[in-house]
Amino acid sequence: MIQDVIPVDSRQMVRVSYFSRPGEIGHDYKGLPRVPHPALPIDSVKLSDAKEWALRMKEKGISYKTISNDKRSLKAAFYTAIQDDCIRKNPFDFQLNTVIEDD
Repeated sequence: MIQDVIPVDSRQMVRVSYFSRPGEIGHDYKGLPRVPHPALPIDSVKLSDAKEWALRMKEKGISYKTISNDKRSLKAAFYTAIQDDCIRKNPFDFQLNTVIEDD
């Protein structure tokens, strides 16, 4: 379940709720992506944060395909933030295979 974007001190905050499946930490029951930092100001997420997120997911045993799908959803959400003038660049606009190997 994703909650609404809530303005805080004239900056946008992303508040995300997610649930776990048996054996998987940080994934919700509807297939929403694992997020790098729940409730982190969207304008403070950097490219390095996004790449570290992908590495952490791989270290937790999450498959390349699942990480790729989650990254695609996050990239779309951050693209919307660009359109809404919340951020200038999309931190999830990178080739995943340059960070982790495909299974």
